[in-house]
Amino acid sequence: MKQSTMEAYAEVDMILNLMDEKYVREIPEKLRTLFKSKKAKDYSKNIVDNKPLKEQNLNKETLSILAVLNYNYWCKDEKRKKELWDRYSENDRKYQQELREKYNPEDILKKNNSPKYVENTSKEDTIIEYKESIVKKIINKIKSIFHINN
Repeated sequence: MKQSTMEAYAEVDMILNLMDEKYVREIPEKLRTLFKSKKAKDYSKNIVDNKPLKEQNLNKETLSILAVLNYNYWCKDEKRKKELWDRYSENDRKYQQELREKYNPEDILKKNNSPKYVENTSKEDTIIEYKESIVKKIINKIKSIFHINN
């Protein structure tokens, strides 16, 4: 399991410990046990209970888990649930659009196909320079020492 996920579980567990018991009981025991057992044991975050969550500098994964908990267990009003679903869907659509723009395969191919050098096509200006490899140079040097001809 990734370290960031374990830290998110630790933050969620800390937040649940600060919440009113009636909200905590609405989350299935198996899920609460998962948060407790898989959390990063050595991770500590100072969470202030009277400060809004968005000001607490929480992991993105923590906020995502809390959003799912809110949608699945705490939100009882169907109208509010639909609003949340629409907001989550819109956020996901924006995120996918950003990814598409950032990693668009067509743009990547365009960038990779751009010329990296300019070729001189004029025959009279073309000069081919022959360079010996380092191995060939060493062999020739040894041959010259022993006066061996090719």
